[in-house]
Amino acid sequence: MKNRELLLVGLGVVLVFSSFSSDETMITDYRGNSKAPRGFRNNNPGNLKKPGGDTWQGTINYDDKGFAIFSSFLLGVRAMIIDLRTKIVRLKTVRKIISVYAPASDNNNVNQYAKTVSGWMGISPDAVLTANKSTLKSLVGAMSRFENGRNGSGWWEVTSEQFEAGFNLLPETTKQAILNA
Repeated sequence: MKNRELLLVGLGVVLVFSSFSSDETMITDYRGNSKAPRGFRNNNPGNLKKPGGDTWQGTINYDDKGFAIFSSFLLGVRAMIIDLRTKIVRLKTVRKIISVYAPASDNNNVNQYAKTVSGWMGISPDAVLTANKSTLKSLVGAMSRFENGRNGSGWWEVTSEQFEAGFNLLPETTKQAILNA
């Protein structure tokens, strides 16, 4: 099947779908979808804020709470992968990562967040992580689910296809480091 684009218009919302393989379509831009949670409306499934120094590639603005708004959802996924890879290398466990990613000083329940995310991953909150592709895919999926919540009968989370597409946007050296971890 050839790559294709399909625009769906309804209730004043435009969603862009792009086909990346035979039967997989994914939304690549959630901006304007008033029913989506903040992280998805901002194309920022990790609810990343401005990092110290430089901005994330694809950042076009920041919302009223300081969360980055990305030009595409896949660039938001890419930024989340890079951010969590750095935190895994530095902090090692889900509990320590969450304590920095969503600190108690921002009114987050770090222990509940860590317990929930690690439970979805099937590991202990204090298990030592490796920054490999499998771990990153699981962590990105679980954290995006926690950050964005339920969507009717499902979850607002980064899908496997979205993760793969975001992963493919990484610099080659970063991809190789993850694949060799």
